[in-house]
Amino acid sequence: EEGIRPDFILIDGQDDMIKKGEIQELEKKFSLSAYEKGHRLSYVINHVENINNEAANALLKFLEEPKVGQVAFLTTNNLERVLPTILSRSLSVRVFPIEIKKLKEDLLQQEFHFH
Repeated sequence: EEGIRPDFILIDGQDDMIKKGEIQELEKKFSLSAYEKGHRLSYVINHVENINNEAANALLKFLEEPKVGQVAFLTTNNLERVLPTILSRSLSVRVFPIEIKKLKEDLLQQEFHFH
């Protein structure tokens, strides 16, 4: 939440459009190798469908030439709104939402207690 992990970046398009400057900052930070030996550099772009054209073009270049050890997670609630060029460079995995109440009940049944 505080953004202090040097090997992880979150770009969140949930509330605002993702802009080119955010992708450029991602590229800049990841142009360096991982800070800790053996760690991967990873990033999440949440709601990637909310990316403007300039940012999408910058992201495409970044996706085309990943460095060894880089892992990207692009999330969306609307796959049809993600640019086809971004989809063509991605592996799609459908993840269903977790029902928090049911998860808590299941964990309690397994004797995992919440505080």
